[in-house]
Amino acid sequence: MRSRVHIRMVSEDFEALRSHLCTDRSIEQFCFALGSSFTRRRSTTILINDLIMPEPHELAVQSAGMVSPKRAYQNYVYAEAYRRGLSVIDIHTHTHCGKPGFSGIDTHEAAKNASYIKTRFPDPSTMVMIVFNSECMEFSGLLYDRRQGSFRPVDSIDILGNGIEFLMDRREVYHKDERFVRHELIPGWPQERLERMKVAIVGLGGNGSWVLQLAASLGIGRQGWLYLCDPDRVEASNLPRIPYATAHDIGRLKVDVAAEYVHAHDRRIHVVKSSNPVQSNKVTSRLALAHLLMGCVDSHGPRKIMNDIAVRYVIPLIDLGCEIFTKDNLYQAVAQTRLVLPGTTGCLMCCGAIDPVQAQHDLLSDAEREGLRRHGYIHGQEGPSAPSVATLNALTASIGCALLVRLVGGVLQPGKEFISIEEVPCNAMAARIPRSETCPVCGIDGVLAQGDLRFERRSKPDFGKAHILDVQKRYTEDSE
Repeated sequence: MRSRVHIRMVSEDFEALRSHLCTDRSIEQFCFALGSSFTRRRSTTILINDLIMPEPHELAVQSAGMVSPKRAYQNYVYAEAYRRGLSVIDIHTHTHCGKPGFSGIDTHEAAKNASYIKTRFPDPSTMVMIVFNSECMEFSGLLYDRRQGSFRPVDSIDILGNGIEFLMDRREVYHKDERFVRHELIPGWPQERLERMKVAIVGLGGNGSWVLQLAASLGIGRQGWLYLCDPDRVEASNLPRIPYATAHDIGRLKVDVAAEYVHAHDRRIHVVKSSNPVQSNKVTSRLALAHLLMGCVDSHGPRKIMNDIAVRYVIPLIDLGCEIFTKDNLYQAVAQTRLVLPGTTGCLMCCGAIDPVQAQHDLLSDAEREGLRRHGYIHGQEGPSAPSVATLNALTASIGCALLVRLVGGVLQPGKEFISIEEVPCNAMAARIPRSETCPVCGIDGVLAQGDLRFERRSKPDFGKAHILDVQKRYTEDSE
């Protein structure tokens, strides 16, 4: 089985790219992009970091049958890719509306540029070439494999954000299922895209159990997968709040019981499960491949892990939480959802949903926690279980899954990323989550769209402008 290649970008960037490439469909259009990459489970994903669109004077040739960049424009892009440790994505269009293919000139130039990157750029920087048809609805793509010294086809372009879209190199036939006929009576219902989704549900307790049921009812994972993650086992106190389990399941792993429920409901859903904690390498590796994360956790540590993964790998995150406050024999029940669209909205760190100190404590191992307690850094025992009830969990999960559907369909209203509902007085509030440029996660110096890139960006004074100019000079000389 050959390894697969995917391009991932946010919806806003793809709309900007499509607008640029469709400016004049009678002539070929061109654009460079820069991207980071990561490889998981025989799958390589390129994350688009920046689009570097040319001005007309920066193109050497532009006609109905050819387009190419000027040397100075290409030099600038290559130097910037080198400085930041990124890959170069060469994007152009053909003027017809059918399935595009690469010309002999395309492949000749690609081979020359890929060879240059391999010999002059450090691993894992490489080259990707994409050609769209005139409507940017179909494409062909090639990724240069440095180790094999050859090109591999790009299988899909995954566009994630407000309006999730999958462009496939080979159009797959979608067969409608009678069970979703009532869904498809709704104008614009995105059933095919829901079934192609790869969604991770982290936490299968009160909120996660209802998310699980709703996701299975929507058909999520029929052509993608549904990833279930929870290290806990079913307890008697869980039964009133997790409808997928019965008294016979007490003591069993939640992920095993939940997977059986999903398969009983719909055998066509591909279920992947893990009983490892969210910070384990096995879990984080799988989460990076998801198209959407559903956070159904109740502590700061796992929430921080999911927020970091969402921002680093450009994955929308829907974070769910609910709480019952009690005082003087009265109570107040609150359901909250937060939507993180990396590159568009703020993250959970921006809006103060994560306490970094508490998150660090939550992620300690039992041995580490006990050692700190012995030395007086942690006082007392873990807090008692919090009050919880299925009606509040179901309300929270319903809001979260409604956000999911609207996100996939591209009809989510901006500025309503945070939703809070007080159950008893039925008060609802919606607000935006602004992005902070100083945020350590999604800000200027954060990890947005960095993938597995972990070394320092090449912007230090001793490795800066003089070296970049040298790269430009060498590239010009070698390309003559």
